[in-house]
Amino acid sequence: VCSSDLWRSDYPIIFRFLFRVHAIIIHKQKIRDGQIRVVLFTKEFGKITTWYKKQTCPWIGSVNEIHIERNGWQNHIKNIETIHTISWERWKYEEVMEFLRILQTLYELLPDSSEHITIYEDMEKMLFFIEESNSKVQTLFLTHIRILKKLWSLKEDMFTGENILRYIYIHIDKKSMESILTSNTINLWHIHTLKKAVEESRYSALI
Repeated sequence: VCSSDLWRSDYPIIFRFLFRVHAIIIHKQKIRDGQIRVVLFTKEFGKITTWYKKQTCPWIGSVNEIHIERNGWQNHIKNIETIHTISWERWKYEEVMEFLRILQTLYELLPDSSEHITIYEDMEKMLFFIEESNSKVQTLFLTHIRILKKLWSLKEDMFTGENILRYIYIHIDKKSMESILTSNTINLWHIHTLKKAVEESRYSALI
């Protein structure tokens, strides 16, 4: 059985097994019967939906090691060990909103059960680095643009005009994540342009 087949709702075998994943929580929603619907971006299987019978769940954006029971067509979380979480109290409103937009992009644009190991690794590196960043907004925008390009959803026509913008478009998915996280500060006008590029790209990808 191919690993991707394990998540297909039309796969003809009913099975039950336990497995462990490394995952970033990208969405969660409380359900009336006391369960929490938790959408995970996992290193091993991409985006999967799980169910958690607890009153609380780690913050979205946290990096976790999660034990899951696959029972029929549903994934039930048995245990969560949080590896890393963000100290939100030190973040500005704009920084929090841009971070949430990245998670929303992953939630909306990642296909279910499709491996995107490099995007997962980029996100994990960014999450461990972001607290030390001199410009969280820049780090978040560049990460967001990198993800959109890797998902073939970045609008190229938003990066015309200035050499720096064209350079970003061409190299954003080719440079190492470490070099992007530690790149020189971009001026506010370019940040504004990048923000517009992100929003236009997300909108185009969803319609």
